[in-house]
Amino acid sequence: MIKLKKHNRSTGQALVEFAIMAVVLMMIIFIIIEAARILWAWGTVQNAAREGARYAITGQYDWPDCAVSSLSKFNTPEYCDDLRVASVISRTHKGLTGLPLNETSGAFEDKDYYQIEVWGVNQGGALQKNFAGMPSMPVIVRAYYRVPIISPFFSSILPSIPVFGQVTMYNESFGQLGGGSNQGAALPPPIPAIPTAGVTPSPTFTPTPDPSTNTPTAEPSNTPTSTPDFCRVHFEGAAVQGNEYVYVTGEVGTLVRIIDLSQGGIQISAVHTVAGPFDNHLCPGFVTVFLTEPLQYGHEIAVESSDTSVDITSVLPGTPTPTATNTPSVTPTEVATETPVSPTPAPSATPRDPYIIVLPTCGSPDINGNVRITLLGYNWPDSRDIAIYWDSQGNTRSLVSRGHGGSFTLSWLESEVSLPDGNTTNSYSVLAYANGVTPAVATYQVPCDNATVVPTSTATITPTPNPADLLIVGPPQLATEGDIIGYSPVDFSVVISNTGDVDITNQFFVDLYLDPAGPIDPSAERIPVEQSSGYAGVSSLPGNSSRVITITAPFGFENQPINHEVYGMVDSIEQIEEVYETNNISAMATADYVTPGPTPTPSPTPISGGENTIIGIVSWVSPDGLDPLNRAFVYLYNSSGILVNFTRADSGGFYQFQSLPDDTYTIRACGNLDVDRYGARTGIIIPSVLPVVNIYTDPVACP
Repeated sequence: MIKLKKHNRSTGQALVEFAIMAVVLMMIIFIIIEAARILWAWGTVQNAAREGARYAITGQYDWPDCAVSSLSKFNTPEYCDDLRVASVISRTHKGLTGLPLNETSGAFEDKDYYQIEVWGVNQGGALQKNFAGMPSMPVIVRAYYRVPIISPFFSSILPSIPVFGQVTMYNESFGQLGGGSNQGAALPPPIPAIPTAGVTPSPTFTPTPDPSTNTPTAEPSNTPTSTPDFCRVHFEGAAVQGNEYVYVTGEVGTLVRIIDLSQGGIQISAVHTVAGPFDNHLCPGFVTVFLTEPLQYGHEIAVESSDTSVDITSVLPGTPTPTATNTPSVTPTEVATETPVSPTPAPSATPRDPYIIVLPTCGSPDINGNVRITLLGYNWPDSRDIAIYWDSQGNTRSLVSRGHGGSFTLSWLESEVSLPDGNTTNSYSVLAYANGVTPAVATYQVPCDNATVVPTSTATITPTPNPADLLIVGPPQLATEGDIIGYSPVDFSVVISNTGDVDITNQFFVDLYLDPAGPIDPSAERIPVEQSSGYAGVSSLPGNSSRVITITAPFGFENQPINHEVYGMVDSIEQIEEVYETNNISAMATADYVTPGPTPTPSPTPISGGENTIIGIVSWVSPDGLDPLNRAFVYLYNSSGILVNFTRADSGGFYQFQSLPDDTYTIRACGNLDVDRYGARTGIIIPSVLPVVNIYTDPVACP
């Protein structure tokens, strides 16, 4: 009998099963890899949009060159006409570092395609593309990217996956900004739909695309387009509080009007026609626009032209004009008689570049050859010192230190000014220089146009010094780096100025207010000091000078409300006699990106139960001896090192603690006067008969 040999088939069956399981296992691995790549790309795009938005709300921009000049995708007039938009795109592009970007593709379906968009709210309240938004208004930054699929099995089905990031924030209350055109106001387009596999590719950039092809719309070509051949409308000179007119330059024959953005965009002038052509203006045409109401300090106003261009500026505080009085027993001096005319406006640079303004722009010197020069500066880099010169670079007049916040105000008495002979005029220059910045020049003319020069006698006129007057230039500027956390310390800087001739030699305070109660009127005399969130003391301020003050709010913002308001106030407890008491409150700044923080622990309950009292004075060593350190914080610790009570010294530096049990105490004091100051007194043993404890502070940081 023949026996058949049995064949063992288990080996072949195992190979087949392994092959099937290996395919499934590889698909799972590739799915995990692709999902991780997509999530990483999505997170990168979201972070890039957030970085771009955080930069946009500051109102800053890189200059003088276009920030995207190295990016062929964006190096076109569409983006470089507004340096601020270009800078936002550049900052967003840096956030995309790590992703392989296709810098030439404009088709949405292409591998590694990306796009960055900036939308902002214009003066009409509508969203406008390639516009970074007006102060205190929303700005939107979008970023798109198509993640290529690298797995061969899945890439044949879906070559790439789109990811999208969008962040909306509110701009800070900065001043000048570019990109003021209201062209193209519309809602932003919807997020592009994800094309399904197998659709017809996007049309190439040919002059006549096939209209029958059902494909997504191609992105705009990178070919440079021609820019409008006209001079955009501009404010010329400063808009000053109380004036009922502004100067405007633009194209001859265009129609212009003035609107007040701070009052909801209401029109505050009739429609005027730009006349001309004239010389010595930014544009061929010029017109004085008369207003229906006086300008209000801190308001944002805009000029709109019929050629669709727009310019925006802030209303500056008015500067008191010094008055001249005759010296007793001296015959009044015969002075130059001038025909009443409007001052010739000084040409100003475009709002996006650093520039200076002289107020007024012309005049006649007194018998001693003196004129009052008031200089306003805007858009200067905060990280650079600014040197001010009169008539030549060799005649230094002042140095504005870095940390000025981008704007400054200076005033001085210039003595080397003389009337010309005959019917000619003398022209003097004020120059501002900063390292790496194109110098700015403003002109002062002697005398004004159409003025008749009459010889003067030799009598002497003694001008009356302009009284001291304190004000804050612009809104507070955030000085804290990184994220702002609720209930955590936050720093703001403010620029204070004494526009009078009289030096201030007494100490005064500059206070910071975070979300003060009730609507705040910048022309009001006071915000209650009880609402102050932090302060800085100033020992003195010479006439016609400015300083940058940094103030810390130790407890920061509360978690609510969402939109925070910030104000500054100079001479907050009314220690200085000023010529005007209604210009001490700053314009409002805003903060709407505060990260909620944990609620702070309640303050310790004061320990009492005895009959002992400690009183004393907090002092600092001034050049004249010991002076009280007003408003210093005073802390009382027991022998175990526990904080048992705290108070604030009054305007005379006086403090007291009452109802104390017998113990050995330590007192620590912390305040600010030009710098942080700290002092302590230990070993205070009671019972005692009303121990008087003086604390002398040193200029060191508070613990």
